[in-house]
Amino acid sequence: MLLILIILVQLIEGIKINNKFIEEPEDVETIIGSTLILRCRTEPIHESQVIWCKNDFCTLGKTRDLTFYPRYQIIGHAHQGEHHFKIVNVSLEDIGMYQCQILAGPRRAASISRKAKLTVLQIPTILSIDSPVILIENVLSYIVCRSYNGMPEAKLSWNIPKSINYLSKRDYALLSGQSLRNSISNITLIPNRSYHGLIIQCQAHSSAIQILNKTLITQ
Repeated sequence: MLLILIILVQLIEGIKINNKFIEEPEDVETIIGSTLILRCRTEPIHESQVIWCKNDFCTLGKTRDLTFYPRYQIIGHAHQGEHHFKIVNVSLEDIGMYQCQILAGPRRAASISRKAKLTVLQIPTILSIDSPVILIENVLSYIVCRSYNGMPEAKLSWNIPKSINYLSKRDYALLSGQSLRNSISNITLIPNRSYHGLIIQCQAHSSAIQILNKTLITQ
């Protein structure tokens, strides 16, 4: 009987409980300079037992102020299982995959949340048409629109009077540095005298512009 009890105790001690995630982080898109919160909620557990991972490196913890990462902070009521990850002044270096992890303990198995993708967007800093626009009648000519430092690259469109017949339109995207992108669009035409004084507009479109509910137009 004693042997059976010892075996049962050993079996019970060997069982590790899996803590559950009540809320896991989700994919998010945000604008450079904004503040965001990636949410993580577990069953009640001590705050030192929950850390955050970025791109599979689980080094964001075990204290909530994250001294070596001044823009990062773990917030919420730990005794209620809240271990949300706050980022202020979001920058391009924050792009990545984030996870919330429960550390293993004497009676607790380690557990990790699903991955949440953080995408950082940047509205183009400049939108312009190469100027001055001087066209010579009956000579093959180009009008070029440029958008600088967008993330993702802006898609450019033209508002052209119906009386202008252009031959072609070409679009390009170029890497600007730090994952930012420039966009170029040019139209090819053979102008005639009737085009003089007409207004041509170039407009930039991107998910960053939509989030900010702005319109970028140049002419």
